[in-house]
Amino acid sequence: MRAIFPIRTALLACAWAAIACTQPAVALQVGDQVRISEVHYDPESVTEEPEQFVELYNAGTSVAYLDGAVITDEGNFGFNEATFQFPGTPLTGTTIPLQPGAFLLLVVDATQSPYSNIVWEFFGGIGDTDVPEIANLVKTSGLASDLRLGNDGDGVTLSVGITTGNIIPCNEVVDGVSWESGGGASEATGMGAGVCSDPSPHSGQSNGNQSLQRIQNGNDTNASTADFGVAVRTPGVGRPCALDGTCLSMSYFPCTPLVAFTVELSLFALEANAGLTSVRIFHRVAGVATYDSLDATAVTSQLFRADLPGQVNQTRVQYYAVVHDGAGNTARVPSRAPSVPAEYRVGPTTIATVQGSVVEDSCGSSTYAGTAVNVRGVVSHRAREFADDVFYIQRGNGPSAGIRVRSADGAFVPDLGDSVSVSGMVEEQNCQTTIELFPWCGDVHTTHRKVKPRSVASPGQVAAEANEGMLVTLRGPCMIVTPWLGQGDAAEFAVTWAAEAAWVGGDTFQPDGIGFMVPPVGATLDSITGIVAARALTSSDPTTRLRIEPRRDYDVDLDISDAPDATPFDVVRLHPNPARPHRLQVTIEFAPPAGAPFALTVYDAAGRRVRQLATGSRQAAGRDRVVWDGTDDAGRAVGAGAYFVRLRAGDTSTIAKLLVLR
Repeated sequence: MRAIFPIRTALLACAWAAIACTQPAVALQVGDQVRISEVHYDPESVTEEPEQFVELYNAGTSVAYLDGAVITDEGNFGFNEATFQFPGTPLTGTTIPLQPGAFLLLVVDATQSPYSNIVWEFFGGIGDTDVPEIANLVKTSGLASDLRLGNDGDGVTLSVGITTGNIIPCNEVVDGVSWESGGGASEATGMGAGVCSDPSPHSGQSNGNQSLQRIQNGNDTNASTADFGVAVRTPGVGRPCALDGTCLSMSYFPCTPLVAFTVELSLFALEANAGLTSVRIFHRVAGVATYDSLDATAVTSQLFRADLPGQVNQTRVQYYAVVHDGAGNTARVPSRAPSVPAEYRVGPTTIATVQGSVVEDSCGSSTYAGTAVNVRGVVSHRAREFADDVFYIQRGNGPSAGIRVRSADGAFVPDLGDSVSVSGMVEEQNCQTTIELFPWCGDVHTTHRKVKPRSVASPGQVAAEANEGMLVTLRGPCMIVTPWLGQGDAAEFAVTWAAEAAWVGGDTFQPDGIGFMVPPVGATLDSITGIVAARALTSSDPTTRLRIEPRRDYDVDLDISDAPDATPFDVVRLHPNPARPHRLQVTIEFAPPAGAPFALTVYDAAGRRVRQLATGSRQAAGRDRVVWDGTDDAGRAVGAGAYFVRLRAGDTSTIAKLLVLR
């Protein structure tokens, strides 16, 4: 027979007549153990959704070749079935291997799919979006622009590819699954050459977070619903490396690319046994329709590098990587590329340019939102003083010269007065323009730079957009008109002056254990210094979106003549009591000025008086000492928390903070 008929004819005879034949390695046959291991579908959807997929699994012990094989939507009862075919000729060719134990992920739309290990996509031509680096299964029949997994009474079959029209004969089906619209395991029917029919549709409910998945034994009985179960969708179960953000990391150098200089792009596999075989980099100038590409060079088995061409100043370069490993897995980094690629910008951008593009007083987004920038400034407070992953920088004290920086991994922790460069994406977070720092893209240039606050003439100006992210000083006198309201980051109090009001707030001693004092209601402040940051909207003031957040005690100034870094008391020492170690004993040393009456008083964090420690008047300069045992005026022990000791002498006062731990 072989001498008379071509090999393709002989193979067809073997397949259709179910004859045992011995042939060289060829493409998919009915008897191969390639299984549809998982299908994510949503019977209630009208159009295809990017998270829907079909996954194949080679459950056999030999390589299966998919040349010319067809995946078909069996949801229309034999009418206008959508069929998609692998490249190649049915039953011949060995160019598309599926190794034993390997998975193959096919998605209905690679443009927006959340999965990073896509190998193929179903491409329907007009009306569909193609992703150039993802290979296509091309539509060969049907009316749908893509694989229609949203139909009631739907199903998917894998066939050898001899017939690609509207109806696939059962004797060409390698594997399949058919379901009713409810999506439960009892409504699934395994399909194959021996069983090839759709159940009747009926009204049911679906769960968009679940998919139909073969159980762990992987044995297809071709007629049993026991082969399938409903599970959270998990494409690529069993892969040695997920090839995603937990396995791959990508960065570029330098963080502020120079004009016309090449940029070194690095992709690093965090797992030593990731087995990367190739990395291809796709890149383009933002706004250009198509990507250019080049192969990255393997430095080690874990590290690949490529040089991207230089660009003109302020060019935004978008890029992503397509990664392959030895097991046939494919991934994109970032996973949602090319629709959401990584990017960098060439050259520096001023903070004022980024901030000044926001519509004033509207909480509107910067025109730079969603783009990369490189900015330089001086740190206006100690990092981790407000939050573990946030700090502020500013360049000068002109309008819009300060900005919030967030380091997601908390790795970059500059100090107050450090001159730094940062690179990242501009985002709007809680009415604040924020730079989301790229990994390893923060540098300290010099230290101990002076940060000069921007002067704010009246409380009403605090909420102006030009002050957002800035270190400012509000000149008084300002009267405190509310007690300490709220808790944590939402805590705040209000000050007024000349019929204008501003809010002052922020957690006083979390997360760093050091914060600012809260004077009592009615106190008059000569000045308030702090970062202008966002506040939560409240029923009492739903329009004010910004407030001053002081950093430490010296920012809430009852005496404008005080130097901002001056220690309010010469010495504040904690002396344990050896005889009664469980009792608090604080020795406070202070130097009241001569010739004026003074009072030394303890207040709680809300500004309420706790204990009068000392009063009097000194005729000559000198030092005094008083011991506080942690009780109030009534002799009751105070609770744990922050307390403030205020020394008032004449028209001046200074304040120190104590933290009581019980």
